[in-house]
Amino acid sequence: ETLKRSVNLGFSQTGNSVYRIETDSGIKEFPTEEVNAEAINCLNTLAELTDKFVSDNSSKVKSTIKLYMTGGGISYIRGADEYVSARLGVHIDMLKHNVPKYNKAGDAPSISLLDYALTDMAKQKAKFLFFNRGN
Repeated sequence: ETLKRSVNLGFSQTGNSVYRIETDSGIKEFPTEEVNAEAINCLNTLAELTDKFVSDNSSKVKSTIKLYMTGGGISYIRGADEYVSARLGVHIDMLKHNVPKYNKAGDAPSISLLDYALTDMAKQKAKFLFFNRGN
């Protein structure tokens, strides 16, 4: 996780550059070129899957497609959104909530799940009150 948060696809990749990560057992070094290549492989897979999904569902879309990315897996990699945007040829926005102290893209899935749960609870309570009102 610490390594992922350190990845920057904009780093110049010379033969000697490394990411240095402090762990409980000391400092570990990972070659920038190898780490960035692995991140790019994962982003290529994401771009391919996204492109396939958009292509398969383009007949259902009535207007211009907007793409959003969210979650720490991607948002913590600096340059990931620009890379995927370039691969797809579509601007991608990082989706973030406007919740104090939870306004990072990595927080969006948790806040969305909480929002969904609270909305679902409110619906269930409304159904309960509506259907049990006559009793």
